[in-house]
Amino acid sequence: AAFAVVWALYYTIVIGAWENYDALRVWGNIAFNVDADPQNALLGWVFNTGPIGRLFEFMLGAVTAQLFLIQRSTAPTDNEAYWMRWLLRAAMFAAISIYIGARHYSLLAFGSFYAGIMAPFLAIIMYCCVRYESVTSRFLGRGWIVALGDASYSIYLLHWFTVRPFGYAMTSV
Repeated sequence: AAFAVVWALYYTIVIGAWENYDALRVWGNIAFNVDADPQNALLGWVFNTGPIGRLFEFMLGAVTAQLFLIQRSTAPTDNEAYWMRWLLRAAMFAAISIYIGARHYSLLAFGSFYAGIMAPFLAIIMYCCVRYESVTSRFLGRGWIVALGDASYSIYLLHWFTVRPFGYAMTSV
């Protein structure tokens, strides 16, 4: 239930921001006395790189992890595993559809670029892969794929050391 509530609230905010994109852009330019057009740095920060936009993804991850922790001591029934494998397939189909659809539909493009509109489906995929045995979980659990994930995380840890020497100083115009 908590997952569904966070998901619904998240999508309501994303759709509301998409529907009011121009008004938010104008408000941001006036309120902060900046010219963020055409990149619109304010909305990019609010919905993408800033903590506000990532809050719902974090909450979905926390709820998903809590659900796993609650259920980890009991083995899934055959019936449960069967239906969750179907849910895994549906979530994978939805995530791929959003990815492809973002090239053709402005709401999906906005949700993919600014907000993590795929986050609920990715959370479902992660949960199903961790809790239930499937072809997908076996594939994603291969050593070389896990090593790529570990390498990806370690690259983020090195950003401070690598980006800083090659960065440039911002000057006011």
